[in-house]
Amino acid sequence: PCSKVICYNGGKCVASGTVGVCQCPQGYVGTWCETKQDPCSKVICYNGGKCLTSGTVGVCQCPQGYVGTWCETKHDPCTKVNCHNGGKCVASGTVGVCQCPQGYVGTWCETRQGHNCAIGLKAEINGVH
Repeated sequence: PCSKVICYNGGKCVASGTVGVCQCPQGYVGTWCETKQDPCSKVICYNGGKCLTSGTVGVCQCPQGYVGTWCETKHDPCTKVNCHNGGKCVASGTVGVCQCPQGYVGTWCETRQGHNCAIGLKAEINGVH
């Protein structure tokens, strides 16, 4: 059954009952393996992501604010920000920044304003913390 079947691009003809069928190598599709497969043809990128070809696979390039294999997850810049003393994390572009309550300062609101000692650290000078 394969005597009259021509498979292109390295495809191999195999008998399937009374007919010859082309088995295509990776990257090619079609009855005769005549079409180069677009690696992005089966990749769905969400939230405005764009599929880019990387070798033989399609990879999503996510817009700012989204992460994940398919750009399916909204990125929260505050996920790994640990604000102290009642501070609240707010997104500032792609990073999380602590907004400190009155009386506290520092990157993580760790320092009481007007004191030289960081909260949680013990320092004594003449018996005063």
